[in-house]
Amino acid sequence: LECVISIDEFREKIEYIDGTVPNLIDNINGCLYESRCTSRKPVCRKNKPPMTIISEEHCAACWMLYPNRVS
Repeated sequence: LECVISIDEFREKIEYIDGTVPNLIDNINGCLYESRCTSRKPVCRKNKPPMTIISEEHCAACWMLYPNRVS
């Protein structure tokens, strides 16, 4: 999540996610970010992660939110 920017914080350098965005026309079984994620696990390639509400203004879809389900 280093690539997320905020208007409340100044950064000299904005981080980015290496790699290429997948073609959304392709049938992707797993997470859309799996090929570019530094924390990816085997489950990320096989299954799309569930959308999880983090707060009223923030949601995320990542298997790393469920450490007991990551293999």
